[in-house]
Amino acid sequence: DQSVLKKEWFHSRQIVLDALYHNSILERWQGEIGYNFISGIHWLIEQGTAAFYLFTGQRTSFKEEWLHTEEKKKDKIALIGYMGSGKTTLGKELAKELNCRFIDTDEEIEMKAGMKISEIFSLKGEEVFRNWETEVLKECLARKEKLVLATGGGIVLDSVRRNMLKENSLVIWLYCHPEAAFSRTDRSIRPILSSESSFQHYLNIYQKRIPYYAQTAEAVLSTEKSDEQTICREIRYHLGQTW
Repeated sequence: DQSVLKKEWFHSRQIVLDALYHNSILERWQGEIGYNFISGIHWLIEQGTAAFYLFTGQRTSFKEEWLHTEEKKKDKIALIGYMGSGKTTLGKELAKELNCRFIDTDEEIEMKAGMKISEIFSLKGEEVFRNWETEVLKECLARKEKLVLATGGGIVLDSVRRNMLKENSLVIWLYCHPEAAFSRTDRSIRPILSSESSFQHYLNIYQKRIPYYAQTAEAVLSTEKSDEQTICREIRYHLGQTW
């Protein structure tokens, strides 16, 4: 229980080892107090690297690879989730709070293609759209700046894109109960729906995507009852000291 901890117990000359892997209050206090901090995940990896050598007699580069991956993740936040979950609205608010650029990948695709997403689907087909989606995601993740990305609902359907997101960003799944999300969704502009689409059709597509959202995300946040400021605070909590 982190609530029992008190700031006055710590000072800048200490080395603090934390058994928690994520969302540690001690990690957040490090920036204020200035002590040397070793997180639970770093502790675990150091133990695992040493144990691997003891059991096999071989060195592993896993530690360096993990640290490199974590370093790359520091400057990108990717919001994933189904239609109507609030990715674009929340993404703009979060980018404003973090003082960084906001990019909606669907809007980027439309600029690249010179047409609306619905037109791409009807005139060129979903495969062409997904190829553009992969290209745009790759370009966004390669930018040398901090970004908040709002992604399309189907971006997780391809394993290449899922891996790109996991390796290069902090991925947040914005969850909303399907009935609430359906009521928010303008079905007339959604390429895989129509204004006559039933809730059951919407739900069927959603249920097929749930496993992919779960595989990709590092955190899940509900957008159904919380306001934008509360959700932004939750995301900043997951960021720890990286922003």
